[in-house]
Amino acid sequence: MERVVEKAQSLLKEWKGDSYTFGFEVLGKTGDIVARHGKRALMIVADLGQGWMAGTLQTITDSLKAGGVETEIIIGAGPNAPREDVYRLALHVARSKPEVILAVGGGSTVDAAKAANVQATFSTQEVKKALQATDSLASTIDPN
Repeated sequence: MERVVEKAQSLLKEWKGDSYTFGFEVLGKTGDIVARHGKRALMIVADLGQGWMAGTLQTITDSLKAGGVETEIIIGAGPNAPREDVYRLALHVARSKPEVILAVGGGSTVDAAKAANVQATFSTQEVKKALQATDSLASTIDPN
């Protein structure tokens, strides 16, 4: 098993260089990594308030604090990233204007955080121009 892990680490290092961080102590490095990109972070957390998330969240927030990163924490998205959650997150991103968005959770929270960032960043006019979209398509994430 050790050989398999070493091979995986070697492949990741070869492929991503220093831009990819992995390993058992990776959460404790979050502050240093985030601080390279900004000092104001919005952390979008799946299952915020659930006991099982407490240790992970504490490790990350301690690391961010040690890295000098000011962090606001909000709840992530429900299963399958419902559009209501994406719009809620987008509104928060637009209002808080974080330098870094950090998604902590599974696929729904990660996907919703990415979609919210796009929604908060690009105007309807920019989307219309870039995608040759109509007003109704350019102003929503769910035109149907």
